[in-house]
Amino acid sequence: MKSRTLKRKLDKLGRITLPSDFRKALKLADLEELEVVSDGNSIILRKQSYPDVFGNIAHDDFYFEYRGNKVSRRSIIELSEMAGII
Repeated sequence: MKSRTLKRKLDKLGRITLPSDFRKALKLADLEELEVVSDGNSIILRKQSYPDVFGNIAHDDFYFEYRGNKVSRRSIIELSEMAGII
């Protein structure tokens, strides 16, 4: 996405609206979680990314590699329970 600057006003609750072309370029879905980072005099919004293909976060930073995807121990346990293995 090409870098550009826009001005937006905060509403009374401190919210702003992201332009639709920004949302489309980043493939942001409705109600998707964003990471908000304060860096000196700037606020950075980042699309939340989960290393685990199923969206789980491994608190011990340990993932298994399966067919090019990272899968956390938690996801494996949840899938095993769903399949009736555990």
